[in-house]
Amino acid sequence: DHSLNGTYINVERIEQPNATLKLNDEIQIWLFTYVLEQVAEDKDSYKIEIEKIGDEMAYVQSTHSRRLNAGFSLIELLIVIAIIGIIAAISIPNLISTRRAANSASAIQTMRLISTSQASYQAGVGNGQYATVDSLVKEQYVDSSVGAASLPSQSTVQQPKSGYIFFFTTTASDPSTNTLPSYSVSARPLVNGSNGLIISGNKSFFVDNSGVIRVSQSPVAPYADSSSAALN
Repeated sequence: DHSLNGTYINVERIEQPNATLKLNDEIQIWLFTYVLEQVAEDKDSYKIEIEKIGDEMAYVQSTHSRRLNAGFSLIELLIVIAIIGIIAAISIPNLISTRRAANSASAIQTMRLISTSQASYQAGVGNGQYATVDSLVKEQYVDSSVGAASLPSQSTVQQPKSGYIFFFTTTASDPSTNTLPSYSVSARPLVNGSNGLIISGNKSFFVDNSGVIRVSQSPVAPYADSSSAALN
C-alpha cells in the first residue's frame, strides 16, 4: 500500500504492509474498484492473471474498466439533455430579439428609400403629384420586393419585406377644394396571433410628404403616425 489515499479491501483500509486476498474480495484503489474472481472458461480481455491457486487461476477484474466500455448512463444522458435545454432557452429568445431588431433596421431603410423616391417622382414624371407604390415600381424608383410588401398594390405575389408590410395612402391635388398633393406610408411588422414570439419586428414606422420618419415603440396598434416621435 503506497497510495496517497490508501488501499481498501472490502471497504476496510489496509493498515499492515501486506494483506491476503480471497475470491470475491473487493479492492479499492483511489477511484478504481477491483474484484478478485475465479477464471471463467472464456477469459475476457479486461481480466489479468495474477496468481495460481492449486490447479485454478485467479483473476482481477476491473469494474472501472468495464464501466468505461459501457457508454453513457441514463442519468448522464438526461443531464446532457437538460443542459442543452437550458442553453436553448437562453439563446433562442436572444436570437428572436436580434432578428426583430434587424427587421426594424431594414424597414427604416425602406422608408427612407420610399421618401426619396416620392420626392424624385414628384419633381419628375409625377408633375407635382406623388406616386402609388405601383407607379414607383413601374418607374423603377423601387424594386418589386417593395411592391410585393405594400398595400394596396397590383403585385400578384404579396410577401412581407424583412417581416414588414407597408401601407400606402396617396392624395392627388384638387384645385377646386384647395387640396394639396400628399402621401403617407405606414410600416407595420407582421403579426400572427397574440404570441409575442411570432411578431416579426419590435417597432412601427411612418413617413409622409414632410420627409420625416416617425417611430412608435409598439409593434402593434396604435401604430406610428404623424403625431409620433421623429426617428433620431
